[in-house]
Amino acid sequence: MKKFWKVLVLLTVTASVSACSGKTGETKEGETDSVGSEQENQEQAGENGQETQNGGTGGESESQEPENTYTNLNEFQATALDGSTFTQEDFADKDLTLINFWALSCRPCIAEMPDLAELEKALPDNVQLITVCLDGGGSEELVEYVLEESGFEGITLVWGDGDLVTLSSELRYTPTTVFVDSEGNMAGDVVVGGKENLSEFYSQRINDILTGMGKAEISIGTEEE
Repeated sequence: MKKFWKVLVLLTVTASVSACSGKTGETKEGETDSVGSEQENQEQAGENGQETQNGGTGGESESQEPENTYTNLNEFQATALDGSTFTQEDFADKDLTLINFWALSCRPCIAEMPDLAELEKALPDNVQLITVCLDGGGSEELVEYVLEESGFEGITLVWGDGDLVTLSSELRYTPTTVFVDSEGNMAGDVVVGGKENLSEFYSQRINDILTGMGKAEISIGTEEE
């Protein structure tokens, strides 16, 4: 574990306390975009945050979360870290999908990954959590290392096209988590920045969205008894 945190520090020398900037980037074989670029816009903004290309600083102290006007994920194809294909059709058998956008260059993203790993394991069958590593294309071995050390066993996307790239380009900070329904349409507001008591926070947010859909609430048991 000491080795993991040493790598974390090396990866995130210029990252902010609880949120960083996010951006899409290069193409793979002329068709599919890496879902993010590798440290394209590392702009320092002092101790409490990192200024993004769209202005402002991210962080948990910044309680304002944007209204969800982001692109729906109705048509896209992505490649997961294990080489499998993931599309909008993979939302169909879930009432709700959480999509966490993160980056190797973002310290808060990596710091919250163990908590996300616990949450992912505790979710019931009708809700899933996947991640998208915005600067993971071409750095798959490092992405795999970070995920293994944090215990995350869910799906992580590293290459994509269509609506996924459009949505990624609209994000202002990482980590950012969006929620989509079984058709890939946005549901509820996005979550920006790392959160304390992550499981409790997401449990409430998930149930708020599910009840708004007319679905039953879920119980998330990530806490050790």
